[in-house]
Amino acid sequence: MKIKNIFKKLILIELALFILIIFSIFFESQAVINFNEVYNQSLSVTFDMMAFFIVIIGYPVAIYLLYNFKSFGKQLYLFLTIFGLVFIIFSGPIASDAWTYTIDILGCANTGAILVLLYFSPVSKEFDK
Repeated sequence: MKIKNIFKKLILIELALFILIIFSIFFESQAVINFNEVYNQSLSVTFDMMAFFIVIIGYPVAIYLLYNFKSFGKQLYLFLTIFGLVFIIFSGPIASDAWTYTIDILGCANTGAILVLLYFSPVSKEFDK
C-alpha cells in the first residue's frame, strides 16, 4: 500500500523535525534570547517545566506508536497536538530565529498531513487491527 509508506515517511520527517527544533533552540541569537527573557509572561515556571517534560517524553513515544500502527499512538498524538496548541495560546509572545521558525512551520504542515492521513484516509484502518 503506497499511502502506508507515505505515512511512515511523514512520521520519520516528524521525528527529524522534532530533533531539529530541539537543537535549534541552542543556537538562538542573543537578541531572541533577550526578547524571550523580557517578554515571556507564561503561566508559571512549574507549569512550563511540566509541559516540557510531557512533550519531550510523550512526543517520541507517540511517534513510535504511530510508526508501528498502534491505536494508542493515534490518541496520544492527537492529545499532544491539542495540548501543544493550548499551551502555545497561553504562553505569551515568543520570538524565534528564522531557522527555528522555518522548522516550526514545516513541523506544523507535517503534523497537519499526519492528522489528515490518521483520520481521513485508508491508513486509519491500519490502527483498528
